[in-house]
Amino acid sequence: DFVVVNFYGWYAFVKPDLVEPCKKEPLLPGDDEEEEEEEDFMQVLANEHRSFLKRFDIKGRIYLSDTGINAQYSGPVEDALAYADFVKNWQPNLPHDDNRPFEHVRVSVQPLSEQAHAFPRCIVRVKN
Repeated sequence: DFVVVNFYGWYAFVKPDLVEPCKKEPLLPGDDEEEEEEEDFMQVLANEHRSFLKRFDIKGRIYLSDTGINAQYSGPVEDALAYADFVKNWQPNLPHDDNRPFEHVRVSVQPLSEQAHAFPRCIVRVKN
């Protein structure tokens, strides 16, 4: 059975200036010099969510910002609830007290009459 899931979780991220340096690939073959590039915290967070979502049959939109997460997506019940659990149990690697900032997020789950997705693709975006 397919469902549509909606939730919004407010959270004020205290972003570090630099998450961890990422090595860029050399521009030309044989170029031995590797450069380090700063990667934005919110992009690291979005990539973490994308990596999780790739393992499941979920389509919809997930917006991440420095004030929280807003999600509307569809999928088979097990997959859809797996992502909601991932978000509720997610722990930031940030130096403050909130161990699970989204553990109390109210998740709305509605069954779909058709056994198909309500959205054409899965999008995870960082919103400013």
